[in-house]
Amino acid sequence: MLPVYYKEKPRKAAERSHGTRPLTVIRHIDGDMWALAEDLRALLQPKCEGGLFLCQVDEATRVIKIEGIFLEEVSQFLLSRGF
Repeated sequence: MLPVYYKEKPRKAAERSHGTRPLTVIRHIDGDMWALAEDLRALLQPKCEGGLFLCQVDEATRVIKIEGIFLEEVSQFLLSRGF
């Protein structure tokens, strides 16, 4: 099983929008996290609304968070890369 998860995070008051933000979370990453984030950007940027790709790389916890629901795309990408 791949460490790719779906998470909903409440929106902040400053966003002036109600509801939650959907996140795709990749955990337990070993290796170059920044290179993986750039590869995911190249894959997912055309699929994002308005072409805005939001990604957060956390080296301390070995987690990449991507705004949006991309579970299937990320899983297929990781499998094609041999993870």
